[in-house]
Amino acid sequence: VNTQVSVPRRLRRRLRAAVHWVQNGKISMWHDLDQTSTSLQGRLSFLQMVHPQEALALKKRLTEVAANKPLKKKVTDSDE
Repeated sequence: VNTQVSVPRRLRRRLRAAVHWVQNGKISMWHDLDQTSTSLQGRLSFLQMVHPQEALALKKRLTEVAANKPLKKKVTDSDE
């Protein structure tokens, strides 16, 4: 049926949504657990093996977020 290897559309959409969450300053979740930036990069590397253009576009969005992300001040009891 298929003439080439492909990552399922459902997984590609989840990865795109995870990048979107990170862009909006939210925590990306994967199987009800917080997804670290390293694990998201690993999943994108997996995607890059089969869909290089799509993965590179998502990785570019992540690096732009990391470059523009201001450091958040940690809230302590004395700040309140």
